[in-house]
Amino acid sequence: MTVERFFSDMDGTLLGSNGDIPQYNIDVIKNIETPFSLVSARAPMEMDFVINALHLEGPQIGFNGGNNL
Repeated sequence: MTVERFFSDMDGTLLGSNGDIPQYNIDVIKNIETPFSLVSARAPMEMDFVINALHLEGPQIGFNGGNNL
């Protein structure tokens, strides 16, 4: 079985307890070759800081799936 894409929630998963993305997570995600997407209940504008930090270009999912970026 081949993993074609990683999906991750933000709060309580990708982000640290202070609401920021830890540098370790940034480094790991930037160095994987598999596409990475966020899935969050957050509004798209609340996801921007992570999308920018990780240089994500593929589809991102906000509003619990009600909005695909």
